[in-house]
Amino acid sequence: MASCLSRMVRKGKSTMKTTQEHIDGFSKALEPFGFYLLKISKNPTWVNAKIQNGIEVSAGDIKTFKIEMGERKYDVETEAITKKAINEVFYKKEETKKEEQKECMDLERPSRVPAEIKKEVVGILPDFFTEELMNKWKALPGIKRLLDVQYTPDHQVYQIKVGTDQGKDVMASYVKANYMITEANYVFLFDWNYEVTEVSISETGVSVRGIFVGNLDGKIMKKSSVGYQERNKKMDAQQATKAALTDAIKKALSYMGFNRDVYGGEI
Repeated sequence: MASCLSRMVRKGKSTMKTTQEHIDGFSKALEPFGFYLLKISKNPTWVNAKIQNGIEVSAGDIKTFKIEMGERKYDVETEAITKKAINEVFYKKEETKKEEQKECMDLERPSRVPAEIKKEVVGILPDFFTEELMNKWKALPGIKRLLDVQYTPDHQVYQIKVGTDQGKDVMASYVKANYMITEANYVFLFDWNYEVTEVSISETGVSVRGIFVGNLDGKIMKKSSVGYQERNKKMDAQQATKAALTDAIKKALSYMGFNRDVYGGEI
């Protein structure tokens, strides 16, 4: 699989494309090197969050980049593990000529990002923001920041069991609260709050009702929501209330389009 891609790259062909099957194969091979696939990238792109390095396949070429302040920096020196990953995944010569010809027949990668909102990848949202990064994001239109968080990086999508059906587990996708709050800080530049209007505590659970208020380029956005958390022997009322509040904030954000690919049923 990899040799088809690498052969075309070395010959300088600009017609190289990739099927989802090829991408899945590359993703699996790159996992041991710490790289994961970005779903929202226009071209097939894998990123190693730990070293902030990326690999992009574009126009018959393999490009490497560093992520600096949310931007892709091409033509810069990358880490040794990135070079090793490229050599071992894309330049392997293990397939036969027959296999290579079969794999080169159809090389189109379908995009799940609607054409009208295709965009450059914002990059991995960092755990800590800097003044320089904040100033850069402040210069972006608020609507763009809001559109940016519709699509969720693969490594931020988790699975949870929600029931069983004919003896099989029923799973649902979700995004952790800390990442969604980071997204809210990016979109509203920290200028947001959740106003609790009602808390209901019972022996079985806690519900929290309130209104999310965010400032988007001077326009106040409000969304009401209700969060809920079941109680058990390991969770007291205070812990359940905190969890219910977190659930309410996540629901309000999802109503505004945050992580729509997860909470809109696309994953």
